[in-house]
Amino acid sequence: MKVKRWVYICDHCGKVELERTGLNAYNGRLSQRPYSWEKLGHEDLCPKCAAVYSRFKKEWEQENDMDV
Repeated sequence: MKVKRWVYICDHCGKVELERTGLNAYNGRLSQRPYSWEKLGHEDLCPKCAAVYSRFKKEWEQENDMDV
């Protein structure tokens, strides 16, 4: 039997992971991003790359707050 599954590919490092699926009482099948994956605009980031991006963003915001 062939089964079609969605995969998520990190747009930064290329890590691949299957989507999470479950059952919903109202619509039947429920599809979600893998745990800890984040959406950044049109890009999907794995947990490792998302942590690096969050740290970089926090540092950048702190630097810009000091300039004012």
